[in-house]
Amino acid sequence: MSIGSHRRCCARRALVALVLHAAVLHAAAGSLSFGENPPSSYEYGLHTTLPATFGQGEFTFELWVQLDPAFPVGPCIPDTPGQRSNWCDEDEIPYGGSSWWFSGNFLLDGHNNGSCFCDGTFSLQFYGGGRLRWLFGDGDDPGPGDVWSVGAFPASSTPGLRDGDWHQITLVRRFVGVSESRLELWIDGSLIDDETSGVRTDMRTYWDSWPGFPAGQEGWFWGAEKQAAIGVLTQYEDHKGLLDELRFWSRAKSAAEIAADYDLEVTGSELGLVAWFPFDENGGSQTCDRLDPGFCMTLIDNPMLGLWSVAEAPLRAASGVGQVPGRASQGVPLTLAKTGPGVVTLDWGGSCSADADDFAVYRGQLGVPGDYSSETCSTGGATSWDVPLATAGGEFFIVVPRDGTREGSYGSDSGGNRRSPSSTPCVAEFAPGGC
Repeated sequence: MSIGSHRRCCARRALVALVLHAAVLHAAAGSLSFGENPPSSYEYGLHTTLPATFGQGEFTFELWVQLDPAFPVGPCIPDTPGQRSNWCDEDEIPYGGSSWWFSGNFLLDGHNNGSCFCDGTFSLQFYGGGRLRWLFGDGDDPGPGDVWSVGAFPASSTPGLRDGDWHQITLVRRFVGVSESRLELWIDGSLIDDETSGVRTDMRTYWDSWPGFPAGQEGWFWGAEKQAAIGVLTQYEDHKGLLDELRFWSRAKSAAEIAADYDLEVTGSELGLVAWFPFDENGGSQTCDRLDPGFCMTLIDNPMLGLWSVAEAPLRAASGVGQVPGRASQGVPLTLAKTGPGVVTLDWGGSCSADADDFAVYRGQLGVPGDYSSETCSTGGATSWDVPLATAGGEFFIVVPRDGTREGSYGSDSGGNRRSPSSTPCVAEFAPGGC
C-alpha cells in the first residue's frame, strides 16, 4: 500500500461504494475472574437493575464462562473447606424434594429468598461436577423446590464444562402453544434441556422493584451465593473461573440462529439486543453496558484475588461484506473482518497492479468530520490490507475506484450541490476541482 495525505472530505463525494464500520471491533479485551473466597469475604458482581424491556415477553440471555479445573470435584458439605474449594458433585433429581437444588456452585444468584423462590428467581448453578442448570421462577408451580430446573439429569448425560475451555451459554424463554413458555438451555450451540411452563409472566413485576426479596438481596449476584456475599451466611459454594460477554435480548432467538451464530461477535446494532457487557474496562469498581453506559454492574472485590482478567472469550469475528467497486459483475467480494486482537483485514479480492484496477481506501474516525486518510493499492498486486485499530474505536473505511469515469457522475460537487446522474463524469480524484 502507498500512503496518501490527509485531505478534506468535500473533494471526494462522488461514489461511496461501501462503508464498513469498525467501531465495534474494540481493541481492549478482558473478562471477570472469580476464585475461592475465604469465609465472610466474598467478591461478586451486582446488578440491581436490569434492561427495561428484558423479561417482559420472550427473551434470550447469553454469556461465556471458563471453569477453573484446578479446583477439584467433591462434596460441598456446609461449613467445611470443601464447600469453598470444590466443584459440587451433588446431582439430586429435580423436583425430588424441597431442597434438591440447595447444593451447587452459584455462577449467578438471582434467587428470591423471601416471599417464594417461585417469584422472580433467575439463577445459574453448577452441579454434578461442572454441569450447568438454569433455575427460574416465573410464578408457576413446577413442584417441590419452587423453581424450574433447565439442565441435564442425570448430570453424567451431558459433558461437563470443567475442562479449562471457554463455553458459551444461551438461555431462551420462547412462547409456545396458547399460553405456555418453553425454557431452553443451550451450550456451545447445542440444546441441552428444555422445560415448559404454563405461564408467560411479565418478569418485570419481580425485577423492577424486587418485591418480596429480602433487604440487601435485591438483584442478581454474579460469582457468589447472595447470602454469603452480604454476610448472612459465612460461606457457600461459588463460581471459580472466568465470565465474559453478557448479552440481554428482548426476543427469543431461533434454534437455527443459536446453532449457527452462538460464537459470533455482536456490533451493538442487532435486532433485539438491549444490553451488552464485553468486560473490556480491565479495571475499576464497575463494568458497564456498551449500549447504555449508565447501566452498570457494581463490582465488590476481594483484594487478595482480583476480579479482572485479560483473557477473553474466543468469539468468531463479525464481518462486513459488499462488492468491490467496478467489479460487481465479476462477483468480487469486499470484506472487513477482525483477524486478531486489535486488527482487522480489509480484503478487496483482486489485484491492484494496474492503474485501471486501482482502488482508493479511505480511513476515518466517526465524529471527526472532513478529514480522511487515503491509501491506494497502485502497485505490487496487493489484494488486502491489515489495519491496526485505534483503541478508541469508531473507525470506518470507504473503498472506491480511483479513476474519474468509474468514480461516477453523481453525489455532490465540491460546493456541496447534488449532481445529476446525467452530469459529466468527475475528473480524476486528485485533480483540482475533483468531486
